[in-house]
Amino acid sequence: MVSEEKCGTDVLPLQVHTMDGEEARRICLLRMRAEHNLKSGKGDEEEESDEDEEGEGSFDRERAEKRAKKLVPDSGATYIYGVTYVPAPIRSDLGAFLPVDMSDGCHMDGPTKGTMLTTATLDSDHHLNTVATSIFLDNESERVWDKHNEFVQEAYGKDDYDTTARRCIIDGDKGATASFKKNLALGKWFSCGYHRKSATTSNAGKVAGAQYVKLLKSHKPGQVWFRMKCT
Repeated sequence: MVSEEKCGTDVLPLQVHTMDGEEARRICLLRMRAEHNLKSGKGDEEEESDEDEEGEGSFDRERAEKRAKKLVPDSGATYIYGVTYVPAPIRSDLGAFLPVDMSDGCHMDGPTKGTMLTTATLDSDHHLNTVATSIFLDNESERVWDKHNEFVQEAYGKDDYDTTARRCIIDGDKGATASFKKNLALGKWFSCGYHRKSATTSNAGKVAGAQYVKLLKSHKPGQVWFRMKCT
């Protein structure tokens, strides 16, 4: 079970995410499976399975469970899972900033590892400002993006944040994509140019990827639209 505890002040809202020991062990197993899949070239998928894998280099679930119990010794205790906060200057005057924000996640290194999620926007001078930051002892996934996005809308007010003018730029992570689809009712989201180019190259080849980059650099929107319709 994952629970939430709001603390801080009205100006600087802070949400601490906690979970019981059983859920913490399950998350540990998912993280270890994802790390194993990355090292073995299977991507970062973290599908749960009760079946033991066979063959050289397969995921050793029994060993992972022992490690999870060592990391989380008390299944009945409550553990901190993550924290999300928003800065006071942005929250007090969201309307002064452009209704375009960028969200991305990065993997942290260290004894606990984990993921940091950040949403940022631009002011009228095109200076970057943080909208919200989350740190989770977990992989980048739909569940952590859900907690991040839900708190952003709660802190800023859903009616003020999720508007028809809102545009959210995200990376190509599957979890982020699923979460933004779910949490944005009026606003729109799209992947950044780097990941769209990568996806185009992967699906249609290097020539298509190079053509897409050429379209992105065009300064004539009508010309871009015409070329895209013709290709």
